[in-house]
Amino acid sequence: MITPEDLVQAGIFQQADAEDCLWVESGLGWLKVHTTLQLDALTLEQLPAGAKLFLQRYADVMERGGVAAESIEGLSQSFTGDDIQTLLLELAQNLLPEWFSTVCHVPRQQMWDYHCQKGGRC
Repeated sequence: MITPEDLVQAGIFQQADAEDCLWVESGLGWLKVHTTLQLDALTLEQLPAGAKLFLQRYADVMERGGVAAESIEGLSQSFTGDDIQTLLLELAQNLLPEWFSTVCHVPRQQMWDYHCQKGGRC
């Protein structure tokens, strides 16, 4: 469990709260899937600077949800055509080029199980 103090001590945030901890844990999960960083062997303090920056920006991208600009007085919003996954991939590619994995491996076991249940050869 990550605490706000852990995030401040690691230099990820200057101030942190419980919600920031959840975003960082979620971001670490994203990094495990999409990078070659050995996160289990690293503490938050040992993360490369690019990973720390990614974790800072991760919550911004996720919370923004495709909104490119907002105006309070004019009550208007501008939306971007970029989806969240594309934005995260670009962010990781730019901040973590030496650890970014362009290939994502997806387990196919569920599809095989479904095919076998429908009478296919296994």
